[in-house]
Amino acid sequence: MTTVPKVSLGLPVYNGEAFVEQAIRSALAQTFEDFELIICDNASTDSTSEICEYFAGIDSRIQYHRNPENIGAAPNFNLALELAKGEYFKWVAHDDVLEPEYLEQTVAVLEENADYVLAHSECHFIDEHGNFIRDHYDHLRFMESERPSVRFRCLAALHHWCFEVFGLIRREELARTPAIASYIGSDRNLLAELALMGKFRRLPEALFLSRDHSDRSIRSTNLRERAGWFAPSLHGKVALPHWRHLQEYWKSVHRVPLAFIERLRCYRKLLGWIRHSRQQLFADLKHARRARAAARKAQRGAASDEGPGGPPQEPPSRPTGGPTPDPAEDPVGAGQP
Repeated sequence: MTTVPKVSLGLPVYNGEAFVEQAIRSALAQTFEDFELIICDNASTDSTSEICEYFAGIDSRIQYHRNPENIGAAPNFNLALELAKGEYFKWVAHDDVLEPEYLEQTVAVLEENADYVLAHSECHFIDEHGNFIRDHYDHLRFMESERPSVRFRCLAALHHWCFEVFGLIRREELARTPAIASYIGSDRNLLAELALMGKFRRLPEALFLSRDHSDRSIRSTNLRERAGWFAPSLHGKVALPHWRHLQEYWKSVHRVPLAFIERLRCYRKLLGWIRHSRQQLFADLKHARRARAAARKAQRGAASDEGPGGPPQEPPSRPTGGPTPDPAEDPVGAGQP
C-alpha cells in the first residue's frame, strides 16, 4: 500500500535552468523528510527537463510532470496542487531556496494549532548568486487575530509582497479556494480568502530565501501586461486588475462560512478598501478606455489601408520579418505569481 506523505511540495517551472537545481536541492535537504515533490514543467525549452528528470531518477519522492505545451503560469501552479496528496501543501518557486529546517518548523505550527491555516517564516532576499541582499521588512500585523474580519483587512488593505502564498498551507482549505486564478494579482485574493478561514503564523527566523534577479516575473513586465503570464489566452487583452480584486474579495466574503457579524464587518472593510483604492480603480477605467480607443483606431486604419481592392501586395524583395512570436514562449513565465 502506498503511503500518503504528510506534505506535498509543488514546484511549477518554465525555463528555469539557472536556478531550479538549487530549489530542488534545498527541498531534498529538509530535515523533515515525509514529503513528495511534484515538479510541473510548463513545456520548458531550455535544459530544465534534463535537470528535473535527473533528480526524479535518484529520489523516489519526486514526481516530474511535463506539459506538452505552455498552459500559462496560473494553470501550471494549480496543476501541482491537483496532483498533491499530502495533508499540507506548499508551492516552491523554482528560483527560491529553503533553509533545511523550514518544513520541520512550519509543520510543527500546523500540527500544534488547529485554528492556523498557514505557516511561513521571515524572509531574506538573495541575488542570482545566492548572496544576501537585504532583510524583508513586510510585517503583516494581526494575522493571528481571533477575528476573521481583522485578518481579512490585513491581507486585503495593506501593501505586502504576498510571500505567504509560498507558505505551508492546509491542503483541504486551499482546495476550497480558486487557488492561483488567471488574473493579475490573484495571489493577493487567495491569501485574503485563506485569512478568512484561519490564522497565519510567521516564524521569526528567516528560513525562506527569495531570489531577486533580472528575469523575475515582477520585474519583466508591468502590471497590466502581466495578464499573459497568468494565462496565454489573456495576452494583449484589456485588464482591470483593481476591479477584479474587488470582485473577488466580495466573492470570498460571501463564499467562506462566517458568523453574521463578521461577514458584515468584512463588507464594511471592503467599503473602506474602495475609498482607499479609488485612484487605482479610476486608473483602470482610464486605461481600458484608452486601450479600446486605440484598438478601434487600429481597426479603422487597417480597413482604410486595404481599400476596395484588398490589402496592398508587398514587393517580393522585402523581408517578411519571420513568424509572430508565441506569447506562450514569453520567458516571463519562469517567475513567480
